[in-house]
Amino acid sequence: MMKFGLIIVSDRVLLDPKLDKITSLVKEILKQRGYEVSTTFFVPNDVHEIRRAFYQLPNDVNIVLVCGGTGLGDRDVTVEALKPLFDKELIGFGEYFRNISVNDVGLKAIFSRSTAGRINDKMVFLLPGNPSAVKLALEKVILPQLKHFLETLEGISHWGINYIQVSDDIMRSNDLLLKYLARNVKVDNFIIAKLSKNLLGSSVEEILSKIQADLIIESPTYILLLFKGEKVKQIKALF
Repeated sequence: MMKFGLIIVSDRVLLDPKLDKITSLVKEILKQRGYEVSTTFFVPNDVHEIRRAFYQLPNDVNIVLVCGGTGLGDRDVTVEALKPLFDKELIGFGEYFRNISVNDVGLKAIFSRSTAGRINDKMVFLLPGNPSAVKLALEKVILPQLKHFLETLEGISHWGINYIQVSDDIMRSNDLLLKYLARNVKVDNFIIAKLSKNLLGSSVEEILSKIQADLIIESPTYILLLFKGEKVKQIKALF
């Protein structure tokens, strides 16, 4: 199951958790869609504490929502804490989120420095501490594109390409193929099957038309099939 991590950045909520209006809201929105918040942290407006909470998130958390500390005040340091850790920044998220926020709060939306990016294998969204803003970001931006976000993290091509033709020399070059897979298949759970066409005989075309591999690499002599995720269990069950 897809898991979310939630970090609430607020001095006041840290002192009095009853002031927290975001956690229950986020959990309810996600529950309706079959997701869950696996971990929640309350932290002060402090760069070190925000980073420490992030690094304490479980490895299986895919999406991180950091709520609060994105304004212009001296105590608003969420962006300073986490943006330097981004491997890649998703600039368009902040631009679009501020654009649609104008309908709710008017030009005050420009005072938010909300942004998003990838840190290691997690998508991280830096959101305002206002529950309405968090709800808007989840329902109008994050959840509609969630599948795309995670597929991008996993290295899935969105060009719709899962079939590649190569020469026998390249197919025999395990080093070259492994480097390609390492760059383009960013998942831990996968299995590769390399088959000789001589052994398959005339059934090659039938196999390729029916097989549900995530990636097919074919040369004149061999076929390499790659399976990811739940398909790995199905393939292993055949042996």
